Amino acid sequence: MHRHGCIFSSRPGSPPIVAILPTLEVIISVRPGDDPEPCNVLWEAMTRGQSRPLPYVADDRHGIGGPRPSTAQEHQAIAMAFEAACLGPQQRQRINWSGLQFQDTAHVDEIPVRTNACSVGALRSLEESRGISLRATYPFAHPWAESVVLAKRIATHWPDLFSWISIGYRFVSVSMHSARFEAATEVIRNRSMRFLTVDVGDPFGFHGSVWQYQIRTPLWTMILSSRILQRLGGDTLVRTQCHGPLQCEAVGEGLLIRSGDSPMLGDVNRREDILAYQKVDRLLKPVRADRGVLILPPWDEGTSARWLQRFQQPLLK
Repeated sequence: MHRHGCIFSSRPGSPPIVAILPTLEVIISVRPGDDPEPCNVLWEAMTRGQSRPLPYVADDRHGIGGPRPSTAQEHQAIAMAFEAACLGPQQRQRINWSGLQFQDTAHVDEIPVRTNACSVGALRSLEESRGISLRATYPFAHPWAESVVLAKRIATHWPDLFSWISIGYRFVSVSMHSARFEAATEVIRNRSMRFLTVDVGDPFGFHGSVWQYQIRTPLWTMILSSRILQRLGGDTLVRTQCHGPLQCEAVGEGLLIRSGDSPMLGDVNRREDILAYQKVDRLLKPVRADRGVLILPPWDEGTSARWLQRFQQPLLK
């Protein structure tokens, strides 16, 4: 298997522009008046495990945010973003990017494999809490056990900060600064209804503050915070529904739910059995996003809703 896992092009013979890679995502919720230091420590915990520092960084500012050598200044920019998110109604500090990504390539037309990214969710008002996505992607052969250990550590040490954590597969494309990026989003849309257990993500953080209350999609391993568990009826009720292919265990104040022994792609063409993912989706229904979220163009309201609701069919036998 290629280190990019499954790779896709816009047409036969053209360079790959999309890959499926293992990912770890942590959604944190920051309220006005919170201390930003725990966010900084959590970010350091997520990035410290890299075998080598990621040498390049890119953000989503048009024309000026393309990949460049990373420096301590960019890491400081993330710390400043956490600080701005915690200042609340009196904040005067502005974040000049919504997504910042450290990566292993400087080429806009090359798919990054190792990444550490931070996306800051938008707010309707400065008084509300802000959702922030912290995530990492890895080579296809990366040991899943390492991601699980890191996720458990985060859930244990930051129980009041995270909303949910997911581990599984995700579509990763060439840089948003690439001329091929639009074609890449088209490939992701077309492939998303074939590989049902692969996350399309939210690379720009358009709905980052939504995700602190709603789960975008079930992945192989999910860790739910106590706040999410309360909205599902409590830890005990959720545990009673974890049977058959589902596995669950307490992690600090949260609960880990696993869809089978190993992650899968949910490849419709290969008739892969996605029953476990369907069951998790049904279990999470009260906190699952199923409409009102618009994925990147060329997605529209209809195709976005169709993807969000793709597990909401009769359970497979």
